[in-house]
Amino acid sequence: ALLFLEKEGFIKYNPEKTSYGSTRLGDACFASSLNPVHGLLVFQEIMSAMKNLILVDDLHLIYLITPVNYDTNSDFADFMHRNWSNLNKNQLKVAAAIEVSEHDYAKLKKPTETEAPKTIEEWKNLKKYEKHRRFYNSLILCDLVNESSLVEVCKRFSVGRGTLQGLQNLAATFSGMIQIFCEKLGCTYLNLMIKSLRDRLNFGVQIDLLPLMVIPFIKAQRARILFQAGYTTVRKISEADPCEVAQVLEAGGSGYGQDFSANFQFHVAKKIVLGAKKRITEESKRLQKKAKVDPFADDEEEWGQVLAQINAVDQIDSIDSFLSGEDDESSVFNVDESIEFYMEDEDEIRITQSSSFTQTSQIIGISTPTTLNS
Repeated sequence: ALLFLEKEGFIKYNPEKTSYGSTRLGDACFASSLNPVHGLLVFQEIMSAMKNLILVDDLHLIYLITPVNYDTNSDFADFMHRNWSNLNKNQLKVAAAIEVSEHDYAKLKKPTETEAPKTIEEWKNLKKYEKHRRFYNSLILCDLVNESSLVEVCKRFSVGRGTLQGLQNLAATFSGMIQIFCEKLGCTYLNLMIKSLRDRLNFGVQIDLLPLMVIPFIKAQRARILFQAGYTTVRKISEADPCEVAQVLEAGGSGYGQDFSANFQFHVAKKIVLGAKKRITEESKRLQKKAKVDPFADDEEEWGQVLAQINAVDQIDSIDSFLSGEDDESSVFNVDESIEFYMEDEDEIRITQSSSFTQTSQIIGISTPTTLNS
């Protein structure tokens, strides 16, 4: 094991101290919790991407943060061989950059699961198999972050709904590991690009919808409908009339049934508006707390923006009373139970993170890092 780690560059012998010490690669693997085999694979692909990263779409970046050993479809090789002609030019460029081809899918052999590879040929086969499976999974994730519905993705790639959700959860966690890996290696620009993609992966949306995804009940489809209708920020939604929001959602096709769609959309809209107001209130309290802790900020321009935001938030009339439950939620039916029931059949994925992630505050208009925990 020691010889393997030294040969692959994870550790290096120091003759002066007569001991081994970790290299940058070793530190990166340890910090990111990647095992040496997967760490070496990720390292090689990152080094290759640094020289030839394709940014015409999200696929190449998504490939780098796709879990190495997640099996979504045991027949993925046959699927890719049959559907290779459906890939567009940009996807084919990425495939060529990472050395994935239709010919390889046709003759790909599944490695033995019960035993570890013992020969060089077995190791090469395992590496090739994981790379081709990873590319297949990255195509799935690429569709999800570009707001394709869950039903469409399941049908297109012949995989189950639970399997897709598992892949999305694992990819969100794995992207955090790759971020740490890149940071330890000193790949600053690649780290920043992966960081910007991580939140999109969690919510399954494009970057313009991220500010809205902090609001409860505003999954990908609803966020897109509201965004296209002009509700582009949390504040605009917090100031909207729930009846108007309900009409926008119903007109956009975010319903679950013809008979009580209007009823359901009104209660969802009311919850969305309430949730937006609550987010504004929470942000106001956080900024006011910051003002008490540090009344003399170093950056006068930034602090002026903070104070202006506090004043703007305070102008919202009776937010606390509005959130205290004075509005009638008992009419028609129990909205919480109905929403929970119908969430199970919704087309989009909204994954609750299993680990904390950093998101820039989109409410106050300045870069204020906020850590959200699931």
